[in-house]
Amino acid sequence: MNKLKIIKILLGGLCSGTLIFGFYIIYILFTGGIDPFSRVFGVIIPQLLTFQIIIMFATTILFLKLINKQKRRKLHLSIAITGMVLTIMMSLPIITTPISISYAESEFSVAFGENWEHQIPDDVKSNYFLSSPFTFGPAFLGWPGSECRVDRDIEYYDDGEIRLLFDVYMPMESNPNLPGNRSTIIMIHGGGWATGDKGQGTLIIKYLAAQGYVIFDIQYGLIDMPDVREYFSAAGFDPRNIGENITIKDQVRHIGNFTKQLVSDYATTYNANLDSLFIMGGSAGGHLTGVVGFGYNEGEGIYSEYYNNTFAKNLTINAIVPLYPGNNIREIASGLGDKLLGVPYTSPSNIFEAFTPSKLVDANDPPALIFQGMSDALVQPYMSEEIEVAMDLAGVKCCRLLFPFAGHANEMLVNNPYGQVWLYYLERFLYLNQ
Repeated sequence: MNKLKIIKILLGGLCSGTLIFGFYIIYILFTGGIDPFSRVFGVIIPQLLTFQIIIMFATTILFLKLINKQKRRKLHLSIAITGMVLTIMMSLPIITTPISISYAESEFSVAFGENWEHQIPDDVKSNYFLSSPFTFGPAFLGWPGSECRVDRDIEYYDDGEIRLLFDVYMPMESNPNLPGNRSTIIMIHGGGWATGDKGQGTLIIKYLAAQGYVIFDIQYGLIDMPDVREYFSAAGFDPRNIGENITIKDQVRHIGNFTKQLVSDYATTYNANLDSLFIMGGSAGGHLTGVVGFGYNEGEGIYSEYYNNTFAKNLTINAIVPLYPGNNIREIASGLGDKLLGVPYTSPSNIFEAFTPSKLVDANDPPALIFQGMSDALVQPYMSEEIEVAMDLAGVKCCRLLFPFAGHANEMLVNNPYGQVWLYYLERFLYLNQ
């Protein structure tokens, strides 16, 4: 057997494997992954779709070149059809981008009026904001980095068991023309309440810092749930600050402790504008964002006993940004066990409802912008829908952006169609709520 034939066999095997893997990618796009491995893998695959489309198309062409069309006509045709179908199906997130944009426009029009875009000055949009919700250039060439100042690993809590740090991202220079105008954003990371760390989603964080926002990316104590940590280990998380008896209640207390120090110290130190304050986070961080945003002003409400003296006095949150947020904690606890709040999920106590965002919503709460992938198998779409319904009933503005074929955390690489559309509307939402 000559070398050329060996090379053709090897290339044919590689092409076959690539096509087979293409079916797995389609499975991820449509389901988000049903088995645990696929769910974690589903966070990564959709981020790189533009490259996968190119690879699938190129593989199909190469495979066809390796097959003698005259002698193996049926195989040649079947490979051509298979490759083209896979390429088209992988392109669905891009093909359906106009649907995501149309839905976002509708949500913003309901929340801010039909002419909401005119509320943003033209010089802000032309000089600082994305000009279009999606362009092909960044999708294929990558997203350019944003320059900002970063101070890292600043301690804000130490009780002898856990030590909590934060990073702060700021614009390179003080420029009053920047759209962020030193507005404050508190970032709350995800990780199933048991893992994760600050430093997630830094592309978006740096982008917003370059626009003039002062962003505090904070840690909080993690619940001791080894099964959850093992599940997320494929994502490379190296969890710190795990406490033996920490619950979600403690995590909210840690975030509340940060708000007190933010008001008393950090806002002055970093010239952060507390008259314009936002909370933002994804997954478990999205859940905590909802709890903080809707619970910080409970006052005399039914769940006020869980929030008395938790947050800084006279704190006002302008808006919250939960991404793929968890919601019904009693239901979630039925699958994760008793450690979320320290009692069985069957307990008659109202503690589970007290830490369920949709149960905390009232007419005095801040607006919300929600990112939701419709193929999210980790935190399914009905969770954020429950929050949206509660906000609609309370008469509070809520823009819930839906992305067909997006899974969990698929906005983190901004160059993909999900991330571009999300960032386009995120920067506008923040500006409208300053």
